[in-house]
Amino acid sequence: MSDKKAPGPDNICAEHLKHLGPRAKALLLRVINQSWLRGEVPADWRRAVIVPIPKAGKDPKLTSSYRPIALTSHLAKLMERMVSARMTYLTEREEMVPSEQVGFRRGRSAEENLGRLIQTVQDGWNKPKPRGKPVDGVTAEKFVLMAYDFSRAYDVIDHRMLQLKLLRLGLPACMTRWIWAFLRDRRASVEVNGTRSAERVFRAGLPQGSVLAPTLYTLWAADLILELRCIPCMYIHLHVRGRHRHPQQRMLYRPGPGESTASSRHHRSLGDPLEDGSGGIRAELTALLAALEAAAELPGCRGVPVVACLDSKAALLLLGGGAAAQASTLGARLWAQLRRMTADGSTVTLQWVPAHCGLAGNERADALAKEAAALPQQSTPVDVRTLTRAVARHSKRKWQADWPAGWYRTVMGDRAPAPVRTATRKEAVDIHQLRSGHWARSEQYLHRIGRRPTPECAQCDDKECPAGRCLVCSEAADTPAHVLLECPCLYGPRLRALGNIIGAAHDVRRDDVVAALATGYMAHKSRSATLPPRR
Repeated sequence: MSDKKAPGPDNICAEHLKHLGPRAKALLLRVINQSWLRGEVPADWRRAVIVPIPKAGKDPKLTSSYRPIALTSHLAKLMERMVSARMTYLTEREEMVPSEQVGFRRGRSAEENLGRLIQTVQDGWNKPKPRGKPVDGVTAEKFVLMAYDFSRAYDVIDHRMLQLKLLRLGLPACMTRWIWAFLRDRRASVEVNGTRSAERVFRAGLPQGSVLAPTLYTLWAADLILELRCIPCMYIHLHVRGRHRHPQQRMLYRPGPGESTASSRHHRSLGDPLEDGSGGIRAELTALLAALEAAAELPGCRGVPVVACLDSKAALLLLGGGAAAQASTLGARLWAQLRRMTADGSTVTLQWVPAHCGLAGNERADALAKEAAALPQQSTPVDVRTLTRAVARHSKRKWQADWPAGWYRTVMGDRAPAPVRTATRKEAVDIHQLRSGHWARSEQYLHRIGRRPTPECAQCDDKECPAGRCLVCSEAADTPAHVLLECPCLYGPRLRALGNIIGAAHDVRRDDVVAALATGYMAHKSRSATLPPRR
């Protein structure tokens, strides 16, 4: 909970809750548990104070020029977060929310629907132009985009109908009972310039500013998506645009339904180019989708069991998460195809076969894969997820290739620094600084930045300068390379850790070795500082 959020009618801030002692936390937990067990919500948790905030550039005399902000109790929000976590887990596990809904779902975003929309249109445009009568699914397609913005969608939800819908979806009775108590007899007042109005009862709608409101609306609108699925040639994209705003529905309709042509052969070889930058899992899923679509087009195969064999266990685990867990357009298309085939009476089995051992046609599949890899890739459509990952990989490789030559590159090569898992933060800082070549405990580094001036030299980066020499051996400047690989005082620790008194650059990649050498060097340096100066 953010400390910057304003308190509700009870004037209890989030910071107050964070500073509660053990006894107060135990009492608060007891109140929350009793509320859950009894299905009762305190009246103060169902109160809200609405503060109108003027919109920029609007006429202040009009009520529509203000944005209402509802301030509710932080105790109620804490309870809501606990209920929301359980409800989200159940809805995702039982797939209560259709895959087309991406708003307020973990791992999903509006960019996914935008990518699906663009990909669907591009796929339709990339098909060949009809020479005669257009054939649905074969020739180039036309699309009509219809966008709906449901105004006041939260305000018109009936509480009783919502309760019945939650019970029908299979949510636990205790959860439904608590949500019913939370929504009933809600009251709110308006505060302007320190003056608060009388309370008004809200007998319908979801509370503005509530943590549970977006999740409840996704369950409320689930039936709308299921009904739209029944319309042929319809693509649905649903997204809730904000916690305090209204849901938005986008539907893509492909006019001109026709009959698809089917191949007369029951044995088909498929080979298509895949976009550059695609990984192995995406290649497997693309091949699986093509095979299922081809199987569905075979004449006389409706209602026949289908078995698809894959050698990628990761792809099967990704699909096994269910339709709601698919974060890519390809995964959603696969689940849509599986639903269509099962609706026609077919039983689809996805079987993992390591390396396709013992399967007839495996050699032919490998040959097709090589042929498809040699096909032109430039015209193949790329989805947003694959393109983003490819750009990220290319940018990272270019960034690493532009690293300047120096001590870090000598040690780590093209590797980015990984998190250091040590006992203390002090050791982690020493390890990172020694590898970067800028150690704050080095005399040469401190003299180079002007923190160790001497009468003879105030500041320089010359490694031969006496002011930057190692205080332990005085043989060279105490650079990280000298400390970790050459300093005679660490012959023993290097011999025990590396098996050699002189280390190599690749030995510094080990965190435990760098930490042990840094600790040993600082111990020698502290003892050298207490000795009389050398003559």
